[in-house]
Amino acid sequence: MKRAHQISDWMQPRLLVAWFLFVSWGMAQQPANQTGQPAFATPAKEEAKKQVSAVPALAGIIVGKAPTTRDKQFESLDIYWWKAVKQPQAVLVLADEKARTEVFMNEAWVSFLKKHQWSLLVLGVKGAGTPPSLEPAVAALEQNLFTWIESKTRPPVNVGDDDDEDELEKKKGPIPLLFHASGSAAFWMESIMLRKPSRFAAWLAVDPIKFPEIPSVKDFKSAPGGFLPLVAPMPAPLTTASLPAVKKYYEQLDHFEEMRSRNGASRVSFIPWSAGSSIELRDSFARMYLEAASYGEDDEHLWLNVQTLLEHPLSAPNKPDPTRFGWLPGQALLGAVKALRPAVLPKPPPSVSRRFFKTREFASCDLRWIKTVPKPKAVLVIAANALPAYLRNAPEWIDYAKKHEWAVLLMGLKEDRIRSVEDAAKNLETRLYREIDSLAGPELKNLPLITYAQGTPAMWLQTLMLRQPSRYQAWISLGASRFPSVTVAIKVPPGLLISQNAGQYGQSLLHFEDLRSADPYNPVCFLPLADIKPPGASLEASYRAFLDAVISAKKETVHWLHLHSLTLPPNSITSRPDPKHYVWFPSSDILGIWKALRQDTIPVPLPIIAKRSFKTKIAEVPELKLFVRIPGTLLKGQSPKGVICFCTWQQEDTTLINRLKSTDDSLVAFADQHGMAMITWNTASMLPAGTKVFNLTPELEADLQARYNAFGEEWRSALNKVCHEFKLQDKDMLLHGVSRGAAFAHQISMRYPQQFLAVHTHIGSHYNETVPKEAKDTFWLVTTGEADGGYRDSFELYTKLKELGAPTLFKAGESLGHASRRDIEELGAAFFTYALNLRNRCEKEKAKNRTFKDTPVSLFEKAMAASPWFGDYINHQAFQAGNPELDSIPVEQRMPLPTEDIAKAWGMSLDAATAKKEPPKNFAVGK
Repeated sequence: MKRAHQISDWMQPRLLVAWFLFVSWGMAQQPANQTGQPAFATPAKEEAKKQVSAVPALAGIIVGKAPTTRDKQFESLDIYWWKAVKQPQAVLVLADEKARTEVFMNEAWVSFLKKHQWSLLVLGVKGAGTPPSLEPAVAALEQNLFTWIESKTRPPVNVGDDDDEDELEKKKGPIPLLFHASGSAAFWMESIMLRKPSRFAAWLAVDPIKFPEIPSVKDFKSAPGGFLPLVAPMPAPLTTASLPAVKKYYEQLDHFEEMRSRNGASRVSFIPWSAGSSIELRDSFARMYLEAASYGEDDEHLWLNVQTLLEHPLSAPNKPDPTRFGWLPGQALLGAVKALRPAVLPKPPPSVSRRFFKTREFASCDLRWIKTVPKPKAVLVIAANALPAYLRNAPEWIDYAKKHEWAVLLMGLKEDRIRSVEDAAKNLETRLYREIDSLAGPELKNLPLITYAQGTPAMWLQTLMLRQPSRYQAWISLGASRFPSVTVAIKVPPGLLISQNAGQYGQSLLHFEDLRSADPYNPVCFLPLADIKPPGASLEASYRAFLDAVISAKKETVHWLHLHSLTLPPNSITSRPDPKHYVWFPSSDILGIWKALRQDTIPVPLPIIAKRSFKTKIAEVPELKLFVRIPGTLLKGQSPKGVICFCTWQQEDTTLINRLKSTDDSLVAFADQHGMAMITWNTASMLPAGTKVFNLTPELEADLQARYNAFGEEWRSALNKVCHEFKLQDKDMLLHGVSRGAAFAHQISMRYPQQFLAVHTHIGSHYNETVPKEAKDTFWLVTTGEADGGYRDSFELYTKLKELGAPTLFKAGESLGHASRRDIEELGAAFFTYALNLRNRCEKEKAKNRTFKDTPVSLFEKAMAASPWFGDYINHQAFQAGNPELDSIPVEQRMPLPTEDIAKAWGMSLDAATAKKEPPKNFAVGK
């Protein structure tokens, strides 16, 4: 019974594919045009009049070139087209990095396409590096191809014809596609095929060098096709020079197995091919394969083990593993596959169990379970942003796990939008542990874990470890840029925290100190890697040595050393060492390795971050948590020079603490620059997400205001206690609020304006609180986005403050939505600096002259009255006073700007505002 392929509706021929392979290969060896003009009909005059590209072709073949839209994600993109017949039955896309236009001179290809009435599209595509997201580039390429193909192949439909409805529908349907792609072009064509598999009748990818993600759809089924990896002769034993080729082969095999594992009915081939074969021979096989895949019959296709080319024995007690068996569209192809495959293939990698899941917070979590022993005693989890599939074939890690009788779990984890770290961790923990228990089997529940994680997954595995430390035997965290909060006493298992470069040093060291401070006996080692590092294989060998030492370490073989001075802890009874300055080693060997790999460091001024909790009588916020950050740059005994209160939409410990730890946050940088403390708190539950504040009934509005009143008193009481404990000023504070935090900052500042020297709210709304007369003595900056939903509320607040006579500035970021940006951040810093400078000036003048009457507000008013700069708040430009261009701007549209720094930030161009910031100064300090 024939398969229901798309092309079968148009064509029915049966082919002698074995004969075709050798005949077509022989034709390909003939010089082009040696037989003269082919016996094909010469195109009509109308066709010949069409634009023809400067591409050599056989006589009678008209080659067109598509006008393609250049995309920044493509270095080159060329499409050439030959319409073999008036109404082609299919389109074959021949793709490579450089357009293979020579096929228009190749009689074997021309004869093949003419025979089957297929048109040819030659694609040359070269990506421009690896952009952050390939999805837009794939979509752009797909649109280019499909639009061009549709414009050339869709026949005109005359509704007045006598065609019945079925025939009419058939004509309206898109023409089926096939592709034969090589190298990097195979990635682009496979990406398009995976997006719309039903559009493709058959495909063949020759030696792809990278692979798209397979859609996360249950039982996803690809179009029939296959991979043809080129395999060079394998020396025995393998040499360093041959490892990249072996790794590439394994990556291709892993992708094939992934596709087969998603749906055992997916007809996908994996045909290793000798790397020394000619392009002509591969083309001949491609023609043979595509033909058989398009027209073959179900009773002719084969399912064969990709290594042995044998069928699964019918007498076997177990079912065949779909990842080990590939599809072959016809019996006649088997001879060619056997003849042209390499004599020796790389050793088949260990069999794996594959799992894939996603949650609301994680776009994907790919798992590969390698059962090295029948009953593992633990699980070695190796995690990275992308699935570290190559480790499946790394004998060092597999043999290492087998030696310890551990199973191996390879994990690729990709974040999506994280709204709540706690919810994300809970969901990930539930699903991950359930998958591990399922993979281990019913007899092996809650196996202990040993983790080696890199990048973002290192942060999440640290989070899971802190939630359930008893399940972990040891851990290694490498190259994370953020970490979970550690605010309570907790005992953690032995671990190694590694910063790969100076940019990661500060965050990593803060997390190390948190872990060591949580319990003075927490066995944690911290390794800041030196700039010049040994090869990756040597580093991973040292990490395995660390895990070995942890597993075999005894309590009496504990080693401690000062992180910076490399000295032993003091034995004095009167001076106890600060635990956060000492690193732990499971053995003297590891101490030696650590000294060899580490970057020499000296103590650096890290901030102090503390959490204080206060009970409240408010149901929405039963516990008020204040987080205090004291700059590490202050001299011993020196108090901060003021306080910045920061109110955000977040409420979880980890997100708030990570904000205070951030070394590239503009507000944190401002606090350090001015020697100021920072205080932030949890407020999100006061105005829960989804609360419709614009149409509240008078009763609900009154209830909300009563809550703000009650919370304000609780907040002031807690703030006073924290300021007293840390010797902080409790007046002339700075206040910054963002999003829902801006609404809360507005409520607080309107109730207690005398508490604050200056207030900056950004992208807020629900600014409905009455502005008190005391607001005249506070500086105000109201910013929003031109495209933000709260624009009107922000402008109305600015208007109210201005009418009251309060010193106020307004800025709507050009083309900015509900987000922050460099121009807003720099404007906020310049505004706060100006407010501090005026306050300090008044204090100094009053100290020298008791009759000095000016206040910061009066100085502000004088500066605004004789403003040296003006901003056009409609067109987002700033002009110096006296500039003739100011004359064309209406007076009511001008915004006086008191200083050049404020004017520069206020009038920052969109290009500058969206440009990447210069990297901040790092905490890491070397020799």
